[in-house]
Amino acid sequence: MKNNPALIGRKADELLPRLVAFLRDIIAIPSPSGQEQAVLERIELELRKAGFDRVEYDPVGNLYGVIGAGSKKILYNGHVDTVGVSTAGNWLWDPFTGKHENSIVYGRGAADMKGAVASFVYGGRLIRELELTGDYTLAMAFVVQEEDCEGSAIGLAHKNGWIPGSREWDFVLLGEPSNLRIVRGQRGKVEMKAVTRGISAHGSMPWAGDNAIYRMAPLIRGIELLNPDLPSDPFLGKGSVAATRIECRTASNNSIPDECTLCIDRRLTMGETGPGARDQISGLSGESGAEVEILTYDQMSYRGFRVQNIKDFPAWVLPEGHVLVRKADETFRELFEHESVIGRWDFSTDGVYTCGVAGLPTIGFGPGEERHCHTVEEQVSEEHLRAAMMFYAALPAKLS
Repeated sequence: MKNNPALIGRKADELLPRLVAFLRDIIAIPSPSGQEQAVLERIELELRKAGFDRVEYDPVGNLYGVIGAGSKKILYNGHVDTVGVSTAGNWLWDPFTGKHENSIVYGRGAADMKGAVASFVYGGRLIRELELTGDYTLAMAFVVQEEDCEGSAIGLAHKNGWIPGSREWDFVLLGEPSNLRIVRGQRGKVEMKAVTRGISAHGSMPWAGDNAIYRMAPLIRGIELLNPDLPSDPFLGKGSVAATRIECRTASNNSIPDECTLCIDRRLTMGETGPGARDQISGLSGESGAEVEILTYDQMSYRGFRVQNIKDFPAWVLPEGHVLVRKADETFRELFEHESVIGRWDFSTDGVYTCGVAGLPTIGFGPGEERHCHTVEEQVSEEHLRAAMMFYAALPAKLS
């Protein structure tokens, strides 16, 4: 059936209360990285109620819902894990109740990105109820452990052929919050640590030791001064670097530390590489003797599958003239009768694998605003949820 914007809008209005109720349910289920099983079971139930053709898990624990068996292969990607709640006392409401007030849903994961997850499922329900069919296979991947190491779980699934419906994908859509913009790129990221070593001594006799914290100080200053000289890209903007955590090893509060570790967040613009960024930081170490390395992620999934990945994630950009961007823009304009906004993300997503590593044409489109992610004011509006549901339902037929 050809997309009918008015009909899609009316059906979306009918389904919106159910979408909101479902979203509140999954917000109420805490799902930090590595502990996603309960929320996935709730999503699985909703996928089956929505009439998806296939619903299944892979060995890592990612969940999939599939509609259709056509020749055009379309993958929707959304993560179900969230960051934690380390400052619960700063919230004005319980972050796990899914508070619903004045057409806004609040709580941990509302924007990042359970709002999109709920909209994916109900976009699929719209497809089923309105018979928005076409020559396409649409697989929705509800992935784990993205917050801790983006690209890892979906990367394992793609490389091993675990995504049901195809081993190769023509188009990928990421549902990360975009304020309903069509996103076609993001900077990359490499996570590093630098370690300096000294000699322990009693705190009353600092001259008898070699303070590892003092050894780290020139490197910290060098990192701060590096930012203005980092390269820039016309679309993605500048690379950036920040010292984000510092720890030391010491026998007591009265002892000179003999080891200091600094964590470094380096954002990569186009043309930069993780090894190049590591060498750049190593070049700042000078007499500090700091050893610099790229971090490795190594954690078990909730299903007991060991997930490992080097924390080196490339930047990616899809050309504005690519058919996926053009069809997304056409879909948006037909549904909402105004121009779309095409932009970039400043944060990192699973696109570092789908486009950055695998070279799969990838865009982003999601409900919620980036500024609310990971904050005590996390929220998503009903207006955004309705629009995302409609967009997710209408796009596959446009691409087929």
